[in-house]
Amino acid sequence: MLEIDVQGAAIVKEKMPEAVTVFVKPPSFGELARRLKKRGSEGCEEQELRMKNAKEELSHAGEYDYVIVNDIVEDAVSEFIKIVKKHREEIK
Repeated sequence: MLEIDVQGAAIVKEKMPEAVTVFVKPPSFGELARRLKKRGSEGCEEQELRMKNAKEELSHAGEYDYVIVNDIVEDAVSEFIKIVKKHREEIK
């Protein structure tokens, strides 16, 4: 399992077409902004840059094998585990 950006995912898919990709996205762009602000770990400029990068990355979500909406954490984790289990069975 790798946590990589969209450029990294594209490289992995190119080198390993059998790789399964999962894009985890926020329920909305506004919710992402709210979460970043609430976290308070970045200043205004850094938040703006993160939002700009997020917008670009979100535009690539359709290139992934799966897209998980991270609204309720427990549900997102459960969905991810289902994907992993499904593909583990295919490998066996």
